[in-house]
Amino acid sequence: MVVWSVAYISWNTFTLMMLSFILWYCHNSGRWTLLLSPIFTIYGMLMVLMEYVYAFDLTEDELPTNIKMSGQILKLSEFGIERGETTFGDLLLKMFFVLTFVIVMSQRKAVNKKIKAAQNGEKSEMKEASESKIYQAMCKYWIIVVTANHMFMAFSGRPSGIKIVYMFLLFIFIHTFVTMWPVWKKILKVYLMVTEVFTIAALIAVYTFQFENIPPLWKNATGFNDAQLRDFGLYQEKRQYELAALMMPHTIFLLCSMVQLHYVNEEFLRLIRDPTPEAIANAAKAKAAAKHKVKDPKHHRSAMGHARDILYEAQHKVSRRMVYLHRFLLFHLEKIVYITVMWAAISTANAQRGILLIVWILLLPYKKLHWVLGTLTCLYISVSLIVNMFMQLSFVTFHDSLNIECNIEDYSGPRKGSNVLDQMKWLGFQRMEGDQFIIHVQGLVSIVVMIMFERAVGRREAYLNLLNNTPSYVVTSIFPIINWRHADINLTCAVKYYINFFFYNFGLEVCYVTTLLTILATQDLFSIFYGIMFWISFGMRKKTTALRKYFHFQIVVLTLMYIWIYLSSIGMPPFLCPKVNYPWIKLGTTKEQHTRLLVWLNLPEFFVDSSRSLHILEFFQIFFLVMQQNSWRMKHLLKDYGGDNAVLIGSRLDEVTVATNPTENFVIIRHKNSLHKIKIFIFEYFSWLTLVIVFWTGTTQISLYCLGYLVGFFYMIFKQQKVIMGSVRVLIRTWYFMILYSTFVIFAKNVMQLGPCVFRDDLNCHAREVFIMFCSYSERYKYATDDDSCGFTNSSSGLGWDITCFIFLMIQLRIFSSYEFLHVREDMITSVNIAHLGYEMYNNLIESDAKQRVSEESACIEEIKHTMSRLKASNAGLYVATKPGHYDVIRGDNSSMFSELNPVSAESKSEDKPESEKASDVLESGKGQEGPNVRFSSFSSQDPTTVGTDSHRDHLKRLLALRAAEIENGEDPTDDPDLDSSSAESTPTPHEDSKAKVICLKIYTILKSIFLSLLGCLSGIMKWVALKLNLWCYKYRNILRKLEIQKAIISREAAGAAPDADARERLMQSDVDNASDGSLPDPSKGPPPGASLHHFEELEGFDQTKHPVVQFINALWFFYIIKGDLICYILIIANLTMTASLLSMVLPLAVFFWATFASPRPTKKFWTFVMLYLELVICIRFVFQFNFFYWNDHTDPSIAHERKTNPYWFPYFIGIDKWKNWMVMDLLQLFTVVFHVNVIKQMGLWEVRGFSDNAIEEVLRKTMCDQPSEQQMLAEADETGSMKPGSALDIQRNPFSQLTREHNDLPLIGRIILKMKLTASLTKREGITPSFSQRAIHTLMLPVMFYWEVLHQRITLVTDVYVYMVTVDIINTIIVVFGFGAFGEYANVKTDVMKNMLANRVPTGFLMLLLFQFFMIFLDRALYLKKNLAGRLYFHIVLMCFVHGWLFFLLPGTNGSPFFVNRIAQTWYSLKCIYFLLSAYQIRVGYPLIVNINFITKHHSLKGLIAFKIYKAIPFIPELGSIMNWMFTTTTLDLTHWMCLWTIEHSIFEIKCWRTMAKKAPVPRGRIFPQKNKYIVGGILVTFAISVCWFPLLSMNIILNIVGIPNNPTGMDIQVGMDTFEQLMTAVTDNASITEYTEEDYNKVIAQYPDDARARKFLNEFDSTQLTDINMITESQSLWTISPPQKMLLIDRLSQIPITTPLQIYFRWNVKRSDPRDGGIQYATGETSAYFTQENMDSMKVIVQASIAGTGLKDPGNKNIITFGSQTQATTLEIADMMPKFLHLTATSAAVIPVDLGLPAIELKALSLSLKGHLSTTDEVESMWWELAGAKGENMMVCYSDKVSPKMLQPIVDYGVVGLYLGVVLVVGNIFRNLYAGLFRKIQLGQLQQVEKLHQLLNDISLVRELGEMNLEEDLFGKLVYAYRSPETLLKFTKKNL
Repeated sequence: MVVWSVAYISWNTFTLMMLSFILWYCHNSGRWTLLLSPIFTIYGMLMVLMEYVYAFDLTEDELPTNIKMSGQILKLSEFGIERGETTFGDLLLKMFFVLTFVIVMSQRKAVNKKIKAAQNGEKSEMKEASESKIYQAMCKYWIIVVTANHMFMAFSGRPSGIKIVYMFLLFIFIHTFVTMWPVWKKILKVYLMVTEVFTIAALIAVYTFQFENIPPLWKNATGFNDAQLRDFGLYQEKRQYELAALMMPHTIFLLCSMVQLHYVNEEFLRLIRDPTPEAIANAAKAKAAAKHKVKDPKHHRSAMGHARDILYEAQHKVSRRMVYLHRFLLFHLEKIVYITVMWAAISTANAQRGILLIVWILLLPYKKLHWVLGTLTCLYISVSLIVNMFMQLSFVTFHDSLNIECNIEDYSGPRKGSNVLDQMKWLGFQRMEGDQFIIHVQGLVSIVVMIMFERAVGRREAYLNLLNNTPSYVVTSIFPIINWRHADINLTCAVKYYINFFFYNFGLEVCYVTTLLTILATQDLFSIFYGIMFWISFGMRKKTTALRKYFHFQIVVLTLMYIWIYLSSIGMPPFLCPKVNYPWIKLGTTKEQHTRLLVWLNLPEFFVDSSRSLHILEFFQIFFLVMQQNSWRMKHLLKDYGGDNAVLIGSRLDEVTVATNPTENFVIIRHKNSLHKIKIFIFEYFSWLTLVIVFWTGTTQISLYCLGYLVGFFYMIFKQQKVIMGSVRVLIRTWYFMILYSTFVIFAKNVMQLGPCVFRDDLNCHAREVFIMFCSYSERYKYATDDDSCGFTNSSSGLGWDITCFIFLMIQLRIFSSYEFLHVREDMITSVNIAHLGYEMYNNLIESDAKQRVSEESACIEEIKHTMSRLKASNAGLYVATKPGHYDVIRGDNSSMFSELNPVSAESKSEDKPESEKASDVLESGKGQEGPNVRFSSFSSQDPTTVGTDSHRDHLKRLLALRAAEIENGEDPTDDPDLDSSSAESTPTPHEDSKAKVICLKIYTILKSIFLSLLGCLSGIMKWVALKLNLWCYKYRNILRKLEIQKAIISREAAGAAPDADARERLMQSDVDNASDGSLPDPSKGPPPGASLHHFEELEGFDQTKHPVVQFINALWFFYIIKGDLICYILIIANLTMTASLLSMVLPLAVFFWATFASPRPTKKFWTFVMLYLELVICIRFVFQFNFFYWNDHTDPSIAHERKTNPYWFPYFIGIDKWKNWMVMDLLQLFTVVFHVNVIKQMGLWEVRGFSDNAIEEVLRKTMCDQPSEQQMLAEADETGSMKPGSALDIQRNPFSQLTREHNDLPLIGRIILKMKLTASLTKREGITPSFSQRAIHTLMLPVMFYWEVLHQRITLVTDVYVYMVTVDIINTIIVVFGFGAFGEYANVKTDVMKNMLANRVPTGFLMLLLFQFFMIFLDRALYLKKNLAGRLYFHIVLMCFVHGWLFFLLPGTNGSPFFVNRIAQTWYSLKCIYFLLSAYQIRVGYPLIVNINFITKHHSLKGLIAFKIYKAIPFIPELGSIMNWMFTTTTLDLTHWMCLWTIEHSIFEIKCWRTMAKKAPVPRGRIFPQKNKYIVGGILVTFAISVCWFPLLSMNIILNIVGIPNNPTGMDIQVGMDTFEQLMTAVTDNASITEYTEEDYNKVIAQYPDDARARKFLNEFDSTQLTDINMITESQSLWTISPPQKMLLIDRLSQIPITTPLQIYFRWNVKRSDPRDGGIQYATGETSAYFTQENMDSMKVIVQASIAGTGLKDPGNKNIITFGSQTQATTLEIADMMPKFLHLTATSAAVIPVDLGLPAIELKALSLSLKGHLSTTDEVESMWWELAGAKGENMMVCYSDKVSPKMLQPIVDYGVVGLYLGVVLVVGNIFRNLYAGLFRKIQLGQLQQVEKLHQLLNDISLVRELGEMNLEEDLFGKLVYAYRSPETLLKFTKKNL
């Protein structure tokens, strides 16, 4: 009722409001409400009905709104009845109010039943609990709602008398609460009653004041005018929204107060009473019962029990969170109050708030005075707010004396402008406009609220202590049970510990950071003082006692400075202005400089806004210093809880050993939790992040200071490991120096702010740039952003980055100064010490793989030789009598070679199989495997570290395939169906359930299954990727794991728990066996015998027990670690691609010429060179970023033009140009390289030597052994007395002889190179200095030696990556075809090669590029087939030089575009770099014994078959490849036989693919082909056939009717001529005279032919967008310049009587439109013609004769224009049926057809022409022209344009329907028929039962060819030919063995 009355104000609703008030105050208000509900329900219905009636559109007489009564007019509008004002929304809302009345009325019976049930004790347990909880919550917290509403009532809107009363009541309420808690509890009820009564009175007064007759009564009764009544709070609002906003706060506050007073106040007062002993005892019992409460089992509990438990658990969780929140507020609310006071004072600076700030800041260290200070502050603010509210009233006027007239002289003499100072504003009592009062006082109100909140929390804590009989907290910790002993348990405990004691441990650092942030925010004179005090305190940070005393002094100084800054911001009182002036009134040389000096010095002035506002950070400086003092004061107490927070010094840390370290060694823990991983990141990897920040700080700004950061960065990059592993004292000192440099830069930049902020125009531009002298706050100093005389756009000094760098350096210093870091340091030392183990494992891994490959090849060759000898023996008697030729062997009778087809026993079959098939099986298995140790490998194993034994590799492949299959099928291998079934059986099913619940359950199940499916799919993808990465890197991971285990053993031994040998072995074995995160057995060994698949799954599946995301992240991380060199290469190449400069080209060339050839991996020299070069490049680029280099001037037009037009502009070309993010790629490269170097150092791969170096080292080791004894010399001497070769003495005397004997198979150059390397090693070992010539020769021979070693390695891991190389070349060819423009003369102009080819134009450059690509592919294939590594190397080097020279030096000059903006060329080069990496890898590891000639026929599967079919469909490519194979392969076969063999291989491959697919999906006998499959397959084929048959018609219909676009005319030319005489007229109509039809115009055209079926049929083929009106130009654009003889001839022709040769006239038109093929212009033509009648000839004759005589009718508007003819004779030539009204523009023809819609009278119009002339001043005819006669609009044509296809579909339309039938339907139909026609002919060869033996025979042919057994190749090929010649033999040979 109250809401209705407030929303719609009227006397009727006022009755409802008063009725509601009466009901509130009734004794039993609920009962009376139910009794009276029918009355106000009927009353509400009547009101709605009346308003509904008055909403009718009736007149005043029919339904009056004003009623005259006793001489007065009664306005029904004041009763809420207005005509036409009620909207549907209003009626709907009022009906809703009435509906609530009806609901209340209907509850009478229900309430009576509830009362009876309550009397009988029948109440729902759940409902009772919920109602009890809600009621208890309202009793506790509803008073907060009341207080908040009271505050809103007092401060919202404009202050008034009513709100002042509210304010007065509020502050009585607040002050009693804050100061007198017992009194407040006693007066609470009185306060509520008074506020309730006053609110009702105010609501009634404001409500009734809105009626028209009430305001005069108030004026008469009070004598107030309108303004005074408004000040009191009484005014009228006309708008409904504002009226509701005025009334609603009163209503809401009244309702809240009534609820508090009448419902919850008694219970609230009971709750806040001091607890009695009985209450304390009950609380203890309740707490004990809660601890021992046991829940009922789930299956024994009812639904209500479940709901109650859920409610209880939710309440328990909320209660625990509330406890933590309460503790936080209890310990920190006092600090929040201080911050609120400072914020309030700073936000609005005036004298009133200055008193608050000064008092609070002075008493900040004195915590005991806080209670008194809060009380006095509340009183002070209350008085201030009430005075402020009075000042806002309009009747309060300020005396003129408060506005001070301040006449002073400023810098330039007497001040101009307004000299009035507002003294009330200085005091803080100014009058606010509108509703700004709440914004003005919000700070003061916030202080009062926070003080109240603080007192409430404190009293709650005191109450709880009394109730629970607990003491107050000794330590201010939010989690009291957590101390320093719990910090290392887990992440949760660690977070809780640092929440408790963060400032206790890091308070000093917080103080330092706050000071620096304050300097960043201020940067003026006071910030220099801050910096000086910071330096002093930072230097004393290790001396706690002295620093504590110094902090006392610093607090005092900062407090005084803080007060001074605030007083400067408000200045002196204005009344002192005429008497006292500031002494610095004329400081500076100019007015602007004077103002800026005042700003920098923080000096006030009366009329200069010079003082900056106080910053909150300046308060935090003092605040944190005070907190740090308190922390030191309580250290003796906090030490037991927070631990020792003393700063550890380096000498103390150096004395700590592994055994004496008090912290847990988290590095060697086997199963690490989240806390351990975070610690590893912080203590091991955070230094990298710190170095990134140092580098970024040194490069974001270009100055002399930044160079120091770079020097420190480079030093730490190179020396980081050495410094960390050295003395901790040295490490801390080194880092301390970097921090000191950072603080020096901060201080220097801060001091230098005086120059650019005050004296900027007097400074040298170069000095400003070098010392980065930019004003950080130019707006504060009144500088325009574009007003810099030096042209600098940068307005920041970079101080923010310096402070950020300091913060990270400080954090890193604390890390280095901790016990935890010692564990990381010891781990690094141990890693270096055991690095040789990693080197040994790595070498053993490679050597074992190489040895295994050699042994496998030897075994394979032995088996092959055995097979060949058997075949030779079996074929020995074939050609004994004769000496057959080549073709005799191939075409002869080779039936004896099929002896294996004779019947033999099963045992002989099983015995023969290994001998006859093993070699081919090895070959075939090589084709299906991946890895460098097999012949046919894929790129996924290109790195030699990813290899293993065949059996091990096969097992991993099978495991990966199994996992991939499970993932693809959506299965989880760890799922147990039995568990699901058991859980399903144990789950009770309800006997009865509602349908709604079942539906909801089904929906939930479906959504859950969908979500789980998506989650499983994502999880499966991550698992699959992780498995692939782990398969690539698993052996490296195993090496890392073994090193970790070894480090753990060493650390445990160092810690004092040294295990014996057996215990150590058990530890190793347990760590390996229990490794769930990827530990594996020795990589050089195969799987142990008898190992099950499950066992290997546990060993080989990394991180299988972890979440898929963790598996994925770990796999990526280890891939990044293991393949770091590849990542470095990619970044180096990417940098060159993006910059294309000489500086960036050095490293990619070093990678391609050096690193990729280094075996087994790049050496220390390479990585050192890369790091040094990157640092050099960074320094060079840094130096050239300064603006004083002229090419960095972006404002110079000539330089800007040079940048855009010159691709060889030298800053670009060299790489010294200035751009924003110049350092990003260099930083990324450097960090990646350094990180990779650290990884290989830990793995022992830093000092990697080549295998030839190992051989030399072995010889040197033998030469350096002890001298042999005399007996040994005699024993080693032979009979002649000389030393035996290879003896110790022989090696000692002649080491080169031993090396020569071991490598006697080397060529001369190889032995020379080995001798040179041995000589260099011996001289280095013996300390002999080589001569200059020796050094020069050695230096010159280094590249030769390097590449010779690449080609002649002792240990090689062959692999085959040709497939990937040719794939890259093919992709690059496609890029060249479609992106040729990027390589042409104009790279920025789009070039369409296909368009050129369609026009029979082939660009020369395009042709040359394609030939170059083809030549590379051809040469690659030739080198691959010949297995020519030397040729491969030469080709690689030449191609690499050519590509880089062409792309980076020649191409930019060709197309005028730098390489780094040529995206297509960048893509081509990036792929070519992949090719170079693959090529170098192929050269390094060598070619396999047997190359894969037909790699396309490798995999026998559906995918392989599809790929093979696509490959065969490419014209010439398969045949060309086969011919190349024949050309470069050593064979006895000629080309015909070779191609025959090739076709047989393809046929066998297809059959084998089909057989493989049949095995995967076997079909049992007698099984009917599934109908569903028939429908699917048959349906697809039938649909395809029907679609092709109807394709032409469907395509034409869809293209032209549905997706077609109108091709309306854009212009038209008309020509009128007559026989062979001069053309009469020519007119051109442009687009402006063409109008398109609207839908309405189109309907009008159709309406013209209501009954004409022919016309309507034609019109229905078009829509409105296809119709246009062409309004033709009537005047000819050319003069009629007929010669006099021709004119006389024309008169003679016109004078014929009778007509013998009549003249013919024609009307021709050319319609212009766009060409749908290429978007050009197309013309469509048409014409009409007719012969002159006698009448026409007479008219024409008259007109021509008049033109000769110059007679005719002059134009009335222009006397110089004449129409030839006479009034009595014709002046117009009119020819009937000449001009068409409608034209049809067809889509497929260039003709424009006049349309005949069946109404000839209007389809063709008459052509009316008249001849005009222009007369000179002497009335002579100067010129003549023809015009179309007729009124406006008569010479108009309507064009009907057919739709045309879009440009992309135009080629289909060009074929036409017939063309599509001939070109598509017949061709596709023929192909479709050929698929099934003649299948019976293919049965003999296509349906062979088993082709394994044929496949094996083909492999044998390839095998013997590679081994050079050419006779055997002929024999085996003859055997194959004979099999195909003899169907019987072929059937037996392909028979399936059972």
